Formats: sequence, structure tokens, C-alpha cells
Amino acid sequence: FTVLEEKRKAGNLGLSIALDIDETLAWTGGYWMEQMQVLFGNPEGLSVQDMFNKYKLCQHVPHWKDNPAACEWMNERRSCAETQKHLPVIDGAVECVNVLESQASIKVAVYLTVRPEVLAPGTAEWLASRGFPAAPVVARPADVGFEQGNAWKAGVLARLWPLLCGIVDDNPQVLLRGEGGYRGHFFLFGHSEEEEAARAVLEQHRSRPGAGPVFVCPTWPLALA
Repeated sequence: FTVLEEKRKAGNLGLSIALDIDETLAWTGGYWMEQMQVLFGNPEGLSVQDMFNKYKLCQHVPHWKDNPAACEWMNERRSCAETQKHLPVIDGAVECVNVLESQASIKVAVYLTVRPEVLAPGTAEWLASRGFPAAPVVARPADVGFEQGNAWKAGVLARLWPLLCGIVDDNPQVLLRGEGGYRGHFFLFGHSEEEEAARAVLEQHRSRPGAGPVFVCPTWPLALA
């Protein structure tokens, strides 16, 4: 976030950013994978961390994505308030987000998530109980389907720029779902430049008119660097 602080001091950038939640602040995928390995099997014999590194999302795991019972379980958990209460925090997230506000003077203006809006109150409670800064939770409206979540988020970001100067998010697909290139600063969390899939998305984003800068941040301490 050093680049944001430099631009802020120069007077040409707002002070506020958005934060994604799942796989950015909460290790949702890891928690789900731990449960699903017990319920639906783990033919590859992968640890939870290795499975997460390989597939990122539960719906990408081959043994589960074609299993109707596993798909039903995932659909139910997406709107289950009780499940959200138990999600673990990603290492360094609380400390680094608070440093962001206290030392870099870059305010967290909103938590922007594709979780359904019915989970917004419980999500706000989870954030507060873990020590994250207070800010509104903006979640996916009831009339927007799960598959359209990234497009909805891209639209929100486009409308809020430049009031929001950027977002920290683990999903590179958000960059491609807007009508044009996202003009703000996109901090792609939990990925590395060496990942072929992430690199392909970044190349597409950078070719879009008006596309802003993307910074790949594998961990929270590196995001602050």
C-alpha cells in the first residue's frame, strides 16, 4: 500500500479502500474443505492446505463438483449464518488491516462481498469480534444470483471509483466482469505472479481501456510492503 500512501500525500487519491472477505480476511475455503473432506471424501489424500493451494475453491475440486450431495451442501452453506461464525481469520489480516488505518491513514470504507445480503449482519458481527475496523458490509442483493456475483461487485467498484481508490480481493475474475477496465488499484490477494491462471487474467485486464494498476500480494505483510 506504499503506492497509495504516496499518491494520497500528493493529493490525487482518496483515502478509502474496500476489502473483500472470503479468502481475503476469512479462510472460508480452507474451513469448507476441512468439513467436506470428512463428509464427501478426499481421494487425492491432500491436506487441507495443499487442496486449497491446488483448487482455491471447493467447487473446483473434481471429486466434489459433480457430486449432487456436495453441491447441495455448498449451496446451503453459502447462506448459512451459523457457518460464518466459525470461519478462521487469515494469518496477519487483522494486524495488517489495522496498521493500514493507523499508520498509512488509508481508511477501510466498506467490506464488499458476494455473500448474500442475508448474511451481512452476521458478517459484521464476525468482523467486529475478530478486531477488524468498523465499516459497512455491502453484500450481494437477493435478486443477484451467485454466478453473477463477480459482475455485481465489478459494477459496485466502478460506481464508487474514485471515492474508493481500490480494493483488496482474492478473485481476479472481478477485474474482467465490469463493462470496462477497473480504474482503481486492485490488490490481488493470495496469489503469486507465477500462477498461470492469475497471470492470464491480469494480461486480459491490462489490455482493457482505462484499466488501473494491479498489485499481486501473496500475504498480508507483503500487501503492506
